[in-house]
Amino acid sequence: MQKLGGQVIRISPVSTDYINPLDINTNYSEEENPLTLKSDFILSMCELIVGGKDGLQPVEKTIIDRSVRMVYQEFLQTPSRRKCRSSKTSTTF
Repeated sequence: MQKLGGQVIRISPVSTDYINPLDINTNYSEEENPLTLKSDFILSMCELIVGGKDGLQPVEKTIIDRSVRMVYQEFLQTPSRRKCRSSKTSTTF
């Protein structure tokens, strides 16, 4: 792995490294809308977490999709002026 220029990131409850599943990257795909990709990902994540054996109901999927679009819409209009804050850092996108 190191010979290929990779690195190991150890993630645990006490780690200083973390993954933010709600982070969005405007350059993620040139072929698809990043908002659509993020909405699909969050829907899948919610389906796994709270869907139960029957999955999410259509109305729940609609609410999640609309909410995701509302939350990220402002950021996507001016991504260079928004900041993503965590408890330890502040990063400008």
